[in-house]
Amino acid sequence: MNYLEEIYKTIESRSGLTINIAHKRSMKDFILQRIKECSMTEEEYYSHLQTSQKEFSLIINEAAINETYFFREERQFDFLKLVYFPQNTGKTISIWSAACSSGEEPLSLYTLARHSNIDIKIHASDIDTQALQTLKNGVYKRNSFRSDGSKYHSLLNTIGTYQNEELIINEDVLKNIDSFYYNLISTASPKFMPETMDIIFVRNVFIYFNQEIRKQILKKLTTMLKPSGLMFLSINEIITIDNPEELHLKKEHTGSIYYLKKIDGNEQEKKHDVTNIEYRSPVLAGQVEKATRQNLDNEMEKLYEAITKSLNKHDCTAAWCMLHAHYFAPHTMEFMYYFEGLIYIEDNKNIQAEEAFGKATILNKDFWPAIFELGMTQKKNGKQSESVKTFNTCAKTLNSYVKSNNMCYNAFTGSFSPEYFLVLCNNFINGA
Repeated sequence: MNYLEEIYKTIESRSGLTINIAHKRSMKDFILQRIKECSMTEEEYYSHLQTSQKEFSLIINEAAINETYFFREERQFDFLKLVYFPQNTGKTISIWSAACSSGEEPLSLYTLARHSNIDIKIHASDIDTQALQTLKNGVYKRNSFRSDGSKYHSLLNTIGTYQNEELIINEDVLKNIDSFYYNLISTASPKFMPETMDIIFVRNVFIYFNQEIRKQILKKLTTMLKPSGLMFLSINEIITIDNPEELHLKKEHTGSIYYLKKIDGNEQEKKHDVTNIEYRSPVLAGQVEKATRQNLDNEMEKLYEAITKSLNKHDCTAAWCMLHAHYFAPHTMEFMYYFEGLIYIEDNKNIQAEEAFGKATILNKDFWPAIFELGMTQKKNGKQSESVKTFNTCAKTLNSYVKSNNMCYNAFTGSFSPEYFLVLCNNFINGA
């Protein structure tokens, strides 16, 4: 038996954390060092891990990658300051930072709320006990400060003092942060009563989980939200959430700031009608007349809707059947390759997906949804430098697209705006 692999499986089954190939290398070194320190064989250590919560916590602390800093994803804090807090003046706001890591996020929320004269209750939880201890200690070094979020750094002077390039948080502030250990995939509910949270932050954590576990976590967190309560994911993660309506959530946005909102039971939800999408496309190289072009737009839009509906059900066979049943004229081949790429992604065939999206972009250099997906698949395939170049191309194309108020590809963006994809491109270019 390969006991190292069994240990990885134990970590994933008990925490939900998926350990990728690159991270396994560092985890292997750590585990082998622990085996040596415990004077055990791999088999003995594996058995020990099943019964020792203390040892398992050490492993989890190593497995969790705690990359965080003050006011991370600044735009979401802009939304709180400029939109949400002014709308809720005079109320007591309850916020749960559900994957708080070492505490920069809940402290940022507390600081901004206090600056905005908002009465706030902050709860902070994480699976990493060492990270939680950092929050309890309240000492933060230079790595907790980045250019992203820098516009709010001066506010931190109100909650602590700087000594030897370290920020020391005031004791009275730390007492106002309710911090506790919590495993997001635990079958036990958190200590809150249902529908008590106004806002839940659960950012930069879904990258560790598969789609099924993401849904389980979202379902549980949603029960903690008040009707019309908000849930913030990382800007890079919210795009990965499919069919949130099944969990009584809906995607909303203010400009390029996207979040999930719990559907109020009394609210009458309007169904999305694709026939009402304002969708215009330029004539491609003068090949077709305007009326013919409009028919083509409608045709591609309906095919896209049908294919993505099947993919949302994980039915790749049905999607392939629809694609192969459709005739693509020479001037529509980029759409065929684009649809091929989407199906390959769902079928976990990323090499083929990269090739398909590449063909689509060669046929139409302005087809930015395909350029974006090409960058994403290159990123998944470990081609980091190539993906950055592709995202640069996509950002330039999108800038022109947005400035010209063009909407010819809006039907391929789901509930997201082109501006959102432009923000994503810039994030990937800058390594966010």
